[in-house]
Amino acid sequence: MTRWLVTRPREEAERFADAMRDRGLDPVIAPVLEIEPADPGPIDLSDVQAVLATSRNGIDAFARRVKGRDLPVLAVGDATADLARSLGFRDVASAAGDGADLAELAHATLDPAAGVLLHPSGEEVARDLPALLAPAGFTVRRIVLYRARPAAALPSAAAAALADPGLAGVVFFSPRTAKVFATLAARVELTHRLAGLTAVCLSPAVAQALDPSPWRAVRIADRPDSPSLLARLSDFPAEQETRTANGMDPTPDKPGEAAAQGPESQQPDDASATAADQPGQAQPGTPGAAAGDPAAPHTEEILGMPTEGPLTPTERVIEAFGGIRPMAAKLTVPVTTVQGWKRRNAIPEQRHADILAAAKTHGIALDPAELARTRPATPEEGAPEPAELAEPETPPGPPRVG
Repeated sequence: MTRWLVTRPREEAERFADAMRDRGLDPVIAPVLEIEPADPGPIDLSDVQAVLATSRNGIDAFARRVKGRDLPVLAVGDATADLARSLGFRDVASAAGDGADLAELAHATLDPAAGVLLHPSGEEVARDLPALLAPAGFTVRRIVLYRARPAAALPSAAAAALADPGLAGVVFFSPRTAKVFATLAARVELTHRLAGLTAVCLSPAVAQALDPSPWRAVRIADRPDSPSLLARLSDFPAEQETRTANGMDPTPDKPGEAAAQGPESQQPDDASATAADQPGQAQPGTPGAAAGDPAAPHTEEILGMPTEGPLTPTERVIEAFGGIRPMAAKLTVPVTTVQGWKRRNAIPEQRHADILAAAKTHGIALDPAELARTRPATPEEGAPEPAELAEPETPPGPPRVG
């Protein structure tokens, strides 16, 4: 049973932990943030035409403070929309995405002249809805109904878990949680214990908030929701088995030292992602790789590396960032975007400035001339990429305030 440290607020962590246990995982709950209510005073709804719900905590806190359920609710995602319906709101629509998708939904379905859009939120937000909607003529009024207070010290459960050789890693749902955890761990000089652990993040935005250097690896859910995060956690045992079968030590012996990598495994962070994108193919060393099953991919293919010969310029750039997933996290783009660059063996020129800036920010030695050699050779190779996803303001999680 794989053990994971869960750092989100307690009530949300308890519910997520139940889902983890259903998958045979062993959660250790150690919240580094505590949700507490905030009192904004009387809430005036006289000029409000609809409510913008960017988190479960927000709509839950709003429902506690108002009696009426007649206002339409536009929710950032399906989980928040489902909660709004369960709280009695009858007219609920889901943007099934992030803050930008929510703004587009409001623009498409509401009339700026019909009234104010009310945004119940936490003290800190990751999407500026007024800025997104003001060009279309909308007025957004934000009311702060809860705040997330950082723990004063690293929880004892977290300190004990970090000393446990059976711990696989730490789960992060938000950029703020990731930052607070790193700060608290450093304060008690436990950062070196992260060297053998994997950080599993809800989204690229969460991974971007982490300094990747102390970790053995950083993983990102395929989508910014709880089911995808659970799936990423469930992938871990097979991934570790693959690493061990390839002669790679999953837990470094020395604090602060990355796991040893063999010559065939220069990008371990891509292993689970590639396997997850190939239904029906089991990783080497896993129970699914039985005789008669479809041939399992070579280690180099799993890790996003060529099967033979020198690396191409595109592969060298991706490798400089640590692999497909680390590069996606540092650029705050979907993993599929970087996977597409590797598959096409080209990086669109319009991306080069962002890549050079990210390399500078993260202290990565990247030769601009090498990056220039990744330009697509034909218009087809430089075709537009898939739409990029972003982090919801508050990641999906069970509600409650206080």
